[in-house]
Amino acid sequence: MKGKYLIIALTLIFGVSQSTAGDTDQEEKKIVPVNYPFEKFEKAVDRLVQTDGYSKIFLESKEGIHGTTLSKNLFHYVFIMAESRQNKAAGEYSGYEQFIHKNKKCHYYLKPGKDGKRGTGSLVIEVPEYDTYISIHSTAAAGKEDMVNLFDKLDF
Repeated sequence: MKGKYLIIALTLIFGVSQSTAGDTDQEEKKIVPVNYPFEKFEKAVDRLVQTDGYSKIFLESKEGIHGTTLSKNLFHYVFIMAESRQNKAAGEYSGYEQFIHKNKKCHYYLKPGKDGKRGTGSLVIEVPEYDTYISIHSTAAAGKEDMVNLFDKLDF
């Protein structure tokens, strides 16, 4: 049920669906499991829940990827994921703004909202000591400064 909820949440919030996530006709790509410890991921998420009043909708590690969805209300969601950098193609974040924050390479992107609605902010942080990408997506804290503040509170 959690996996089904994740697909529904991603579709509604970020415009991701099974049909846009990949071509089902192609052979499935083998996922390299993330090296970032799930316990550390969970503690980081719990810090954000405790400091900012989010409700944890779910938190799990499945098929080599850690993920969580947090909510403050019906329109304010944060989705956080940790995955191996080996699962991403070179140049995957080339369209994102790149910068360094706390000695970590970061990639920021704002997906514009439709019909004047607020967009979705995305911040991807490279954690080279674990060969990991941490990605944070938010429907409310979409600006670059807002996304960096979320990252700071998570303290990955």
